[in-house]
Amino acid sequence: MALQALAYAIALAPHSQLVHPKISPDAAPLGWHRAGRRLLRYAKHANACAQLLAKLVEDVPGVSLMFPVEANGVFLQMSEPAIAALTARGWRF
Repeated sequence: MALQALAYAIALAPHSQLVHPKISPDAAPLGWHRAGRRLLRYAKHANACAQLLAKLVEDVPGVSLMFPVEANGVFLQMSEPAIAALTARGWRF
């Protein structure tokens, strides 16, 4: 049950692609301003997802945070049984 929660938490991780906006040279200042706001929104979302993942794995046995979550990266220390269970479910890492 706990490994299902871990797999679900990992699935919540954002897989967004940052697409460069196509803008004309005349509209560059406005276009880059909009792109900057969009990138900031994506960054805030990625940071929130990292915090959520860290919170969801707090109670999963055999899984612990290696470092405090300060941005959008989450580093986990996992026991061998937890790794084997995820590998058996098709996860590759």
